[in-house]
Amino acid sequence: SLYGGYLTPFITVAALTYLLMIIESYDNGGAFLLVNMFFIIFILPLYIISLLLQKKYSSIDALYGFLLYILMFSILFYFFSSVVEDTIANDLYSRLFFRY
Repeated sequence: SLYGGYLTPFITVAALTYLLMIIESYDNGGAFLLVNMFFIIFILPLYIISLLLQKKYSSIDALYGFLLYILMFSILFYFFSSVVEDTIANDLYSRLFFRY
């Protein structure tokens, strides 16, 4: 619920980007959407991690929390992208060489 509470302004900016794209301002809408997604995926979780580690006493420093998040995100993104890439490559390969 903490992540969702901090996500409210970013949802508003996302709605603004879709309105910009509806009125065919693709450059501005795309730029806002790119910056918005960057903040949602990278900056906001790091901010919440630092906030939680400072609020409660723990033996983990905020730097280690940052490094753990970046490491886990990188590993999971690698696995996800490799599965998606493999699926797309197999689909294209089967369409290219399969004759009906």
